[in-house]
Amino acid sequence: MGYAIEVFFDKTSEEKLIEYWRLLHQHGYSSYMYENGGHPHIAFAVFDDDIKDINNFKKIIREYYKGIKSFEILFSYLGLFTTDEGVSFIAPKISLQLLEYHKRFYNKICENGYDEWFNDYYKPDVWIPHCTMTIQTNVRNQMKGLDLLRSVFKPFKAQVERVALIEFYPIKYLEVIELDELQ
Repeated sequence: MGYAIEVFFDKTSEEKLIEYWRLLHQHGYSSYMYENGGHPHIAFAVFDDDIKDINNFKKIIREYYKGIKSFEILFSYLGLFTTDEGVSFIAPKISLQLLEYHKRFYNKICENGYDEWFNDYYKPDVWIPHCTMTIQTNVRNQMKGLDLLRSVFKPFKAQVERVALIEFYPIKYLEVIELDELQ
């Protein structure tokens, strides 16, 4: 069992990302996200094992995200990780705001002693914010999937509206926090 902190987007952006998952599934390149991916998201953190005192952890997350405003990102490029998992993704243009929210969250986790479960790929100096498109596929299908996405993807703005603590797999939503609306 593992846990993740994920940010979710406005309805229009979410539907667009799900449509990309559907296309990849229909073409046989990668079905995992379409069938099991839950909400399209960017993971701020992944915890590889059971977390001590999950109720305290939820409280820390609620306190941290209370008062944080909804914010806009620009999904602007496609990419892939060269690991065996076959991950390709759509990623946002990096902004100082996005990096700062992530780093402050990581620092809050460390202050409260939860950093021992924090997956190294999600630490501030390593983290690559992304929305997974393909996973658990071979290199051939990963590349064909990227080529398909390249033919249909156009950069678009998305509003980050919610943050969730999830348990996986299967995906179970333990806490979903609505970010404050921009005023």
